[in-house]
Amino acid sequence: MRYFWTSSGSMSCVFWKSIFILCNLFLPYAMPVFLFLFGCFAKYSPKRIVWSGVIPYVLFQSIYIAFSNFILGMETELQFSTPYWLLWYLLVCIYFQLLIPLYTTDSLIKELFTLGLVFILAVLIGYDDTFSYYASFSRFFVFQPWFVLGIYYQKYRIKQKYNFSRPIKKLVQCLSIVAVTTTTYGIYFFNISGRMLYGSFPYATLEYSAKTRIFIMITAFSWIVFLIEVVKPLVGKRIYILTTIGQNTFSVFLLHGFIIKLIPLYFSEAVDSFFRVVITACAIVLALGNPLIGKWFTFLFSGHLRMK
Repeated sequence: MRYFWTSSGSMSCVFWKSIFILCNLFLPYAMPVFLFLFGCFAKYSPKRIVWSGVIPYVLFQSIYIAFSNFILGMETELQFSTPYWLLWYLLVCIYFQLLIPLYTTDSLIKELFTLGLVFILAVLIGYDDTFSYYASFSRFFVFQPWFVLGIYYQKYRIKQKYNFSRPIKKLVQCLSIVAVTTTTYGIYFFNISGRMLYGSFPYATLEYSAKTRIFIMITAFSWIVFLIEVVKPLVGKRIYILTTIGQNTFSVFLLHGFIIKLIPLYFSEAVDSFFRVVITACAIVLALGNPLIGKWFTFLFSGHLRMK
């Protein structure tokens, strides 16, 4: 589902600029949650990295740049060092998967050290002014902790090993709700810009400090705990349409950019209100996330056709 929410978030932010406040509230936890979930289910597989990462990145980087040049009329140089728009997410996922053997060890102490180190690097990278968008290195360091956290959460699954009492569970749920409410409001109250949340700019450029990034990370962690402790227990049943889309989100992620770049140019009335933005976004997700397209993408980018 990580591709679905990544795509949905980008659609909302691009389509209707007047809901930038919602985008700023969405961004602090969206990418960390996506990458946390990715880490939970990620496995080191060179074949999968090539077929589901490298090949789609090279192919769609080329297609999007051609689209930008010949359809949108925007002169864009063909290169692979700076991802086009949302393809940065695909590139950092390639990095993360390649590093899985380094993240996982047989020592809890080493893994705790690794987790602490990646969080420290996520803060320190904000002092560097050389990476920015290049090869998505800055975003790699900023979002790396959440992928690693997902790996370790799935590996140790503390909740399955320790049967916490009901009062403790309720306390954790209440604290997570308070934390999510407080920190998310803080993002708006302190007027933290979307550019800071993207993870590509140094502190000096945006006139923020390491304290701001730490606050954003606390917000993201609060949301992860909230989703695990509060939301997950409430969602116990499979919802067919969401399950179907969730199994076919790779096609949504790779293709939706073409549509949302064209709609404001040729069908601007479809995105001139919040209601129409929601309807348009849902229509795009339903159209691109159907099983037929999903199976073709699975065939093309995994080497085999997933049969239901």
